[in-house]
Amino acid sequence: PTFTEIAGGTIPNGLHGRSFVPILHGQKPSDWRHSVYYQYYDPGHGVAPHYGLRSQRYTLAHYPRTDEWDLYDLEKDPRQMKSVASDSEYAPILAELKKELKQLQELYQSDPTLLLKKL
Repeated sequence: PTFTEIAGGTIPNGLHGRSFVPILHGQKPSDWRHSVYYQYYDPGHGVAPHYGLRSQRYTLAHYPRTDEWDLYDLEKDPRQMKSVASDSEYAPILAELKKELKQLQELYQSDPTLLLKKL
């Protein structure tokens, strides 16, 4: 959407994402997103297929093959070396991020089970 808007085009219906041209002009919409949804399934890099979200402070990843979760606190662990998903101190954050992840999947009509079919 950003490139389409910059080029003066009309953003097609169904195109994921949102133009960040207002941000380039120093504006921050009040309803701007707090995180980014992603899917990773390239087996060529030795990383298990997964999906998740990334916010300014956290990365949440779910590995559907093993039903495992990783949660990284980027403020304390910017290189994502130790998951805190099983740390009880992070339980409220984990629950909140899982809820946000589900909302993003619904927003983008993303079926995470399709990730396994791509392998």
